[in-house]
Amino acid sequence: MVNVVVAFPKIENGRKIRNALTRSGIDVTAVCTKGSQVIMNVADNPDSIVVTSFRLADMLYRELREYLPRECKMLVITSQKNEGEIWEKDVDIMLMPLKLVKLVRYVEDAMNELHERQRQQKRRLHTRSAEDQRLIDEAKKLLQLHNGLSEAEAHSYLQKRSMDSGLNLVEMSRMIIDSYEIYE
Repeated sequence: MVNVVVAFPKIENGRKIRNALTRSGIDVTAVCTKGSQVIMNVADNPDSIVVTSFRLADMLYRELREYLPRECKMLVITSQKNEGEIWEKDVDIMLMPLKLVKLVRYVEDAMNELHERQRQQKRRLHTRSAEDQRLIDEAKKLLQLHNGLSEAEAHSYLQKRSMDSGLNLVEMSRMIIDSYEIYE
């Protein structure tokens, strides 16, 4: 899930931004007036988007950026007067007067980017090493050879035994290989 936090020193400005995003179908987790509030709201979810002004009640945007996780996206809404003071590469800028269509598009694009990053991380977690895959294949071959199972049946058997025992597929494969080695 992507966290969207809006932070402006005047709560009514933050609420206006939140309402505009909400009307566009974007859930806003929190509206804050202080950087410390933003930090607390983002602490449990680094996949966050922070829409903020140049200056908050307790800190400038750049101080806030330092306390946020690198994964967090930050959009600073500011006047042209402050534009030259924003030079960080990982901070995006939107100038006043604010165009709500551009704001919504930015948040949607940032959400899509964070969702894609989450999908890639999940894929990496589910990728097996060559050694793990070798163990699974060896266990399936033993099951096929000794029990007359097809490859698909051996795989289903491994999965079922794995789920029933609470072990992952690699651990179950090791147990099966070990059990056949005992009898050889």
